[in-house]
Amino acid sequence: MLTKKMDIVAQTIENQILTVFPEEYVWETFSGKITLRDTILQLLAECCKYAYDNTQETHSLDFYLGGAGSADDSERMMHQRTMNYVRDKRKVQEQQLRAEGWSVNGLTLPEMKGIGEKLKGHRLNHFQFWEICNIHDMRLVKAVVDRKIGKGNFTSQNMQEISDEYDDAFVPFQEDWNGENKEPLFDFLAIFTLEWKYSFDFYYEVAEFMAETDAKRMSDIKNRIGLFSSPKILYSELLLTHPGILPGPMYVENRMVVARRKYIGDIIMADADSFDRIKRQFAEVLVIIGAMLSQMTLEGIRIRDWFIERTDQDDWLSVFKEYDAFQAFRPGKQWNKKKTRCVKDIYNEMSFDYKNHEFRS
Repeated sequence: MLTKKMDIVAQTIENQILTVFPEEYVWETFSGKITLRDTILQLLAECCKYAYDNTQETHSLDFYLGGAGSADDSERMMHQRTMNYVRDKRKVQEQQLRAEGWSVNGLTLPEMKGIGEKLKGHRLNHFQFWEICNIHDMRLVKAVVDRKIGKGNFTSQNMQEISDEYDDAFVPFQEDWNGENKEPLFDFLAIFTLEWKYSFDFYYEVAEFMAETDAKRMSDIKNRIGLFSSPKILYSELLLTHPGILPGPMYVENRMVVARRKYIGDIIMADADSFDRIKRQFAEVLVIIGAMLSQMTLEGIRIRDWFIERTDQDDWLSVFKEYDAFQAFRPGKQWNKKKTRCVKDIYNEMSFDYKNHEFRS
């Protein structure tokens, strides 16, 4: 249940959407499987994550390693190599976005010179440090980023091994989320972040649906899967029908990790005409989310900044509990050749190619 404050904000967001966007546009956009409530909850979750990211204490990499003399040189250098790995990958993404005419603040990490500057210069909160460690510790992450999953020598056994490791890492988060709630904000952000960035459980559910229905190999993967799991540059119909509502094309991150599960059957089974309508509706939902995040104000303050100034952890947790990203987590995944082949095909199409990159739009 949302806190009273979050309930009021949710109602305010609903009123804003119904006021700003044309009635016929709103009716068409929400006449499919995504509801207005889904959209409002996504907006709240995005704002709460933003507030969390911008209010938590940050420390140097050296701090998380226990201070001077607490970690050996090999461990320090391992973490520094990971930081360099992240910075290099993000730099490629930023360059590609700039080539497309877009700039995303905060995507790249600052480049530090000298080991002392490197250890002390990067300021990370607790969750960000976990992310950095996870890149090194969880084989799935590098398998996706380095495009190893799609290679011919990546077998069903390999998939089962990285899947078991992934499940083992997240089951404790799920148990805490459903039980003691020692670190529920962290629990939520862990599954939300990895499922948004890598979509492992989402792709597994697609593969499982194909196996259960004996569907043949999926066609048009980039269009059908990419609609729900890749960043987008969207040109809304409103730019033509109602100029002035939007500032222009919208760059969106595409993080509806729970609501997108409603479309797993449609990804495989919908005919071309039906899927075209789904695509228009879902894309416009993303447009509304992007527009509200970038333009809506509360009490004269940009909505995400308002969340930093006027909300607390109880508010964030109420939103995260209502959203419940663990609905998207499928522990105990079992792989066979068909499911493995399906997910390999998806990652081959959808993962960002850092060597021969082409931005997905």
